[in-house]
Amino acid sequence: MKLLLLAAVAALAYQYYPRPLDGSVWDVKVKRDVLLSWSHKETLVFAGGKVAAGGVVPARYSTSGSGDGLQWTATLPGERGETLGWQGAVTGDAIEGTVLSTDAKGRVRRYRFSGHRKGVPR
Repeated sequence: MKLLLLAAVAALAYQYYPRPLDGSVWDVKVKRDVLLSWSHKETLVFAGGKVAAGGVVPARYSTSGSGDGLQWTATLPGERGETLGWQGAVTGDAIEGTVLSTDAKGRVRRYRFSGHRKGVPR
């Protein structure tokens, strides 16, 4: 019985754990990390402890640091069966980082992204 009560308290605490990026939306440009490459625009949406990008299924994200030294990571399922490992850093209203796209055969492509909080004048 004590274990059940402890599990319920832990679940409630996790639900109300402060998530510093929740409620933020970011406009970013994503570019493959090679010499010649085109960039594309993406929107990152942080809500409910999850991050969504490009219409893929949202996934939980984790953070470390605080204030202007905030780092975050998330692993999202891709549209074509790949896995997208996002790692980023937030400084004020700016965001930047890398995305590692791993396909079903294990091939990895590296991308860089950078952008700003949506709705904040640049």
